[in-house]
Amino acid sequence: MDLKKLLNPTFVAAAAVLAAGSMFVYAWVAVNGLHPIKEPVPLQAPIQHDFPDEFDVDGQTYIRISEAAIPKEVLSFLFDGGMGEDDDYLQWFLIPENEARTILKDKKRKIERNAALRDKWKEFASANLDDPLVLRSECDATRHPELMGARHLVNLFITYYTGKADTVPHIPERCYLGAGFKQTGDSMLDVPCPGIQWGQRDGFRVKFINFHKRAVGEDGQLRDERTHVTRFFIANWKYMNSRVDVRLTQADPTQSEVFFTKIEVKFNNLGQSRIDPLTGRTLEADQDELKSSLRKFLAAVAPIYERSFLPLPSWQRDQE
Repeated sequence: MDLKKLLNPTFVAAAAVLAAGSMFVYAWVAVNGLHPIKEPVPLQAPIQHDFPDEFDVDGQTYIRISEAAIPKEVLSFLFDGGMGEDDDYLQWFLIPENEARTILKDKKRKIERNAALRDKWKEFASANLDDPLVLRSECDATRHPELMGARHLVNLFITYYTGKADTVPHIPERCYLGAGFKQTGDSMLDVPCPGIQWGQRDGFRVKFINFHKRAVGEDGQLRDERTHVTRFFIANWKYMNSRVDVRLTQADPTQSEVFFTKIEVKFNNLGQSRIDPLTGRTLEADQDELKSSLRKFLAAVAPIYERSFLPLPSWQRDQE
């Protein structure tokens, strides 16, 4: 390298201007309390391991029957190249306790009428399903796949992201498109929930989205398949529905810590069109019953997640 060129007055002046400008920017950022680099905010407890596997929903106990393990390549996509140290997720299937008991008792009756099945299911055939502890021990969709047919089977999917100012929230509208669905409509659903801290005074709003696709059924005929998903975000202690709002919150230079979480809920059987076995016609879901069930379930999940898992604001952490 030519030392004379480095000592050129023009080069030296330019380097001095750049250095001074850099020092000025850092000083201005510090003086004005701005935070271009964001700090992660860990959860109070890991949702994947500590979220309660049963809880009350408007007087009914919902029980976890299955946990979906997300492949590494999908996690890499969801978490922009890989999960960070403080990121977390949960994807569960749950059903009401009374529906689990009905399904398992029906299975038990069928077993009792079949000698070959009685030998195979000897322990289950003698189980007292009216005992809550015994019932819960049998609420496993791997062992009893019939449980996935429960009318109020619900899919709860939560992801938590923190420490990145430029994370792009993934939304089901894109995922369902990749699965061959078309979005046919959406609306806002108000969820009354006086037990939350960071929403509106009496609840929060979620986005309810409808999807449709034409698919070949088991009989080889084209069928209409309609389904739904409900989603919302909590970003830096605020409920919101737009991923643009989430990104603006993450990029806010006055915030030193950033996090957001996305909650998706879907009633797989209640909210999906089905085929009438007698006529072969497509039967549409009861939207009123579906939305009522969604409101009740979300109103139960949000306070649990807020109080026991989402990070406390810094001023509350300082008091502790």
